[in-house]
Amino acid sequence: FERSYAAVIAYAGGRIIGVALVLMAGTVLSRVLGLGRESVIAGLFGGGADVDAFTIANHVATIVYDLLIAGTVSAALVPVFSEYTRTEQRLEFGRVVSTVLTVAAVFLVLSVILLEIFAKPLSAFMGAGAEPATRDLALQMTQWVLPGVFFMGLSGVVMAAHYSLGRFVYPAFTSAMLTAAIIFCAFTLAGALGVKSLVIGIVLGAFAMLVLQLPGLRDVQLRPRFDLRHPAVRKIFRLYAPVGLSVVITSAALIIDRNLASQRGEGAISAMRYATTLVQFAIGFVAAAISLAALPSLSQHFSRGASDAYKRTLAAGLRLVLVMALPAAAALLALATPIVALVFRHGEFNLDNQNLTSIALLFYVPGLPFSALNPLLCFPFSPRPHPLPPPPLA
Repeated sequence: FERSYAAVIAYAGGRIIGVALVLMAGTVLSRVLGLGRESVIAGLFGGGADVDAFTIANHVATIVYDLLIAGTVSAALVPVFSEYTRTEQRLEFGRVVSTVLTVAAVFLVLSVILLEIFAKPLSAFMGAGAEPATRDLALQMTQWVLPGVFFMGLSGVVMAAHYSLGRFVYPAFTSAMLTAAIIFCAFTLAGALGVKSLVIGIVLGAFAMLVLQLPGLRDVQLRPRFDLRHPAVRKIFRLYAPVGLSVVITSAALIIDRNLASQRGEGAISAMRYATTLVQFAIGFVAAAISLAALPSLSQHFSRGASDAYKRTLAAGLRLVLVMALPAAAALLALATPIVALVFRHGEFNLDNQNLTSIALLFYVPGLPFSALNPLLCFPFSPRPHPLPPPPLA
């Protein structure tokens, strides 16, 4: 019995390590492409009013996605879907996923319609200090980008279905697909559409995210089903309630943050965007690598009920994050201006843009170690430690 148990654990550990490597590859690719995307945006459009307007539109889409989908993936969708993944329940699993997809589609369509109607006051508030032309451009791009939220939301539900079935290859590269679409549209459409090419890239990328993942569920029977009384739907709503509250608070903080930034003059929002990209790039490599590396051991200790070993592994992971995050933060503080110049100083990105971004980076960097600890700290609060999906939008 002991040999059989050890063999099962070894197999599970090897599989989890394989999953972690796949997710790590997707995360690294997404981070590298994300940095490349921002470098392309800086080179083509600089760091002025156009990028300010795009960032406002981008954040509106992000807020909608976070409120309706992102918070539910790990907190509600994966745990609930996982209850129906046994072989004898595969038919019911298809019904549950179909129901959630249909309900999500209806909510997303209604949300997009409402936001198309009320996009003007929202974008106007976020860009309150901007010039009228910038606010008008932000409104137009917001209206263009909102349909992409529909595809992005459905892709989030499909991603949760993949995670619950233990299929990680398809969702691992969705963020990279979105970023690649933005870069492609920026290069091919910028001459005709200017900065609006970026929102076209988001919509096309969101559609690609959904299409990329659907083949992975070809063995699951998916049909339109609208049943708000289904136990799975009710449980998802219950699990999402506390997460939804936190997302509302975070979204409100982001809206106010952009409102204040817009009042600091043209290019302030863009500078914050570029500085955030550099910090997130460092966090992604440090936190994602260590969190995914620690995941196999944490999962094995959890499955065996070895709480002491679980705590030791978690503590070692936290220490390792700090060992890597603190030097990364120190390097960004000491080399803020050269790093900004190296990554962004080309094309339309001028010296004023560089100085603003460097200042913003200096204020963001102190929070880097704390943000790096966050992904690993999420695991102890999960009933079954599993990898968290990366956000689709920067």
